[in-house]
Amino acid sequence: MNTPIEDVMPVSFDVKSKKQIPKGALVLVMHGCEIPQGNYWAERVAVAAVKTLSSRDLIGVMSYDWDGADQGYWDVPLGPVGDKVRVIRGIKALKHGDLPDLDPIMRQGAQALANRPDAAAKHMIVLSDFDPRAPQNDLIDFMKRNRITCSTVAIGFGAHPIDVNKARWIASSTGGKYYSTKDYSKLPRIFIKEAQIVRRSLIQEVPFSPKIASLLPSTVQGLAGQALPPLSGYVLTTAKRPDVLAIVRDTEDGPDPILAQWRVGLGKAVAFTSGWWPRWGAEWPRWPGFSKLWGQIARWATRQSASAAFDVATSVSGGVGTIRVSAKEADTRSIDFMTIEGTLVNPDNETAPLRLTQVGPGQYEVKFDARDAGSYVVNLAYRMGQGDDAATGTLQTGLSVAFSPEFRELAADEALLRELADRTGGSLLEPVQAGRTFDISGLPPAETRQTIWEALVRWMLLLFILDVAVRRVAVRPIELARKLRRFIAEMGRGRVARPEAVLSTLKGARERLRSDMPGQGGSETQAGPAPTARYT
Repeated sequence: MNTPIEDVMPVSFDVKSKKQIPKGALVLVMHGCEIPQGNYWAERVAVAAVKTLSSRDLIGVMSYDWDGADQGYWDVPLGPVGDKVRVIRGIKALKHGDLPDLDPIMRQGAQALANRPDAAAKHMIVLSDFDPRAPQNDLIDFMKRNRITCSTVAIGFGAHPIDVNKARWIASSTGGKYYSTKDYSKLPRIFIKEAQIVRRSLIQEVPFSPKIASLLPSTVQGLAGQALPPLSGYVLTTAKRPDVLAIVRDTEDGPDPILAQWRVGLGKAVAFTSGWWPRWGAEWPRWPGFSKLWGQIARWATRQSASAAFDVATSVSGGVGTIRVSAKEADTRSIDFMTIEGTLVNPDNETAPLRLTQVGPGQYEVKFDARDAGSYVVNLAYRMGQGDDAATGTLQTGLSVAFSPEFRELAADEALLRELADRTGGSLLEPVQAGRTFDISGLPPAETRQTIWEALVRWMLLLFILDVAVRRVAVRPIELARKLRRFIAEMGRGRVARPEAVLSTLKGARERLRSDMPGQGGSETQAGPAPTARYT
């Protein structure tokens, strides 16, 4: 249920009709705190069990809270599964207290199951290390009287080893099964298997005589008017469309599917809801029409190859791909008014639907975007005629876009090159003349123009400044010439000290040296200030 297989089947596994079929009831008692990541595994196995049930089944989830009481806590009160998202949300809020006694919490769950007379199957699953005290004998007797089975799943670690005897006693006393595993990844599969017990309400084990549907599909052609052998059981399902039914069981609420078929996508699917020949259909293998029925089913469901009358062509131009199908009869007559549909898988592995339209007698065509490089895979399904007698089949083709279309040109386009040379005044060179590629002889001289206004502006600014200086500063030419001659003369003579000043300086230095020497008398000649050198 809720799997990709159900999506392609012609019947729904979840019975949605208003017929009052028996429902199952399941109560989960979760005590997973004695294993590593116990909270995680308790939630995971509970969710796995819920996903196994149908929307009409009943589910209840119980755990133990740290409130000091012996009673269990209903994380999900017993009721219809309905919206599984709501139930899973309640499971995420599981309490994870260390349960001291199994009797109170199991008694609560058993009483809730006993109060649901509309449940054909009543089942309880207990997950624990079974260190808590065992349930009382009167509880076990109560569960037997109300046909409540209980399976035990023993897990544990550390200082509290699993009480195997207690777990086995509870399961065997109530008609359930005992499980124990150290590989916790196997726990979801155990709960899924146990949850399927309440799904047995969808198995109808009553003798009945199946009938061929009135639409008479191709899988049962040639069997109309024959009495089909009786069957003793089948699985309840709901047909997704009335026209998918081939064999049915007539009931007051309408036909129940026994054999259903339909086309889905580019394939076909068949569902047979009975079987199990030794128990449900012991007379079927001896029925003369048995081989014919299953032979027609196999031929109908087998993939049909394309007929030789079909010619499929593909092409790409300007980034647009084209698929053309030519359909002709053996006598070359065109086949018109066909339905051809399919899917396209592009290089990015994305799919897009295709529908070919008739563009001529026996000619069908479709275009698609093929700008990306890579491989394009096309699957087509055709249908000729109307009704279930229509001829059908599949066609497969594809095309590859390696690179840009310009890479397909393996030779130069000389016509285009010559036209370019003529229009621009150039010449077309041969490969042996490659050395003349940069030869400029014979070409007219190149002329370039350069603006000079920036240089003119600079000169105009300089002349403007000189003009202002000449007009504002009064300078006599004679005086300017005299000053210029004096400056040149001084620069030529340099600065020369007078002899008198040099001698006075040397004499003063000698007197100071004598006064500083010892033994030269107590008097100290005081020299006047040394004449300063004079420079001219």
